[in-house]
This record gives sequence, C-alpha cells and structure tokens, in this order.
Amino acid sequence: MIALEILKWIGIVLGCVVGGVLALVLLLLVVLLFVPFRYEARLVHEDMDSSLLYSFRVSWLLRAVSFKKKLNEKQMVLRVFGIPVKRMGGDETKTDSDLETKEKFTITNDDIESTHEDLVPPSHADARREEKEAQREEREAEKEEVKAERQAQ
Repeated sequence: MIALEILKWIGIVLGCVVGGVLALVLLLLVVLLFVPFRYEARLVHEDMDSSLLYSFRVSWLLRAVSFKKKLNEKQMVLRVFGIPVKRMGGDETKTDSDLETKEKFTITNDDIESTHEDLVPPSHADARREEKEAQREEREAEKEEVKAERQAQ
C-alpha cells in the first residue's frame, strides 16, 4: 500500500516535469513559427563613378536578436539583447583593451551637419559646404565690426 502511494507521487511529479518541458517546447515552437522577422534596408548611390553604399537590419522578437550592417562600415554585427555576440567581415577587430578604454568626446552642431552631408550627393554637398563657409565668413566679419565699434567707443 505504501509502495503504491510512493509510486503514485513519483508518477505525479514526473508527469508535471514532463508536462512542463513539453509546454515550454510547444511555446518555443509557437514563438519560432508565428513571430515575424522584421527587415529594413537602405541603398545610397552618390554619383555614377562611386560605388553603392548600403545598410540593413534584420531583427526578430522585438529586436531581442538583430543582425545589422551600417552604411559606412564593412563590418556586420549579430546582437542578442543588445550585446554584440559576433562580428563578421571588415578588417578591424576590437580588442579587450580597446573596449576597456573609453574616450570622452563632444559633439558639436558642425559634426551633426557634416554627418548629414555624407548622405547628400557630392554636388549638393559641395554647394552646401561653400554656403556654410560663406555664412561663417559673414559671421566673423560681423564680429570684427562689433569689436571695432567697441574699441572706437
């Protein structure tokens, strides 16, 4: 009688464990089948002589797993929960010492505008750069005039 009770409880515990494992496997299978992959691609062609620049990102499960290549880089990165797991392609590899040292830097408005110029075709970028230089020269001339007026007073 006692042996049957023990076997009964062992069967219940094993049944719960096996049922839980099967439920997890079924849940994983449903997630794999029904959660869609999201993809995004971008292609930039500056002029007839230059090559095409491209970037892409493929992500799954709300970007928990993502595979990305940026526009100006040759390297592709596989990330899991935002942590780079594997880097592919490209010549540059970061060592542990590179990752440990962090450089402090300041981003100015000119830096932001110059990154925008990378996406503009060269003819437009040259015209814009010349326009900016002319504006800077005008500002410097105005500053000089103000200084001269202050010194005259």
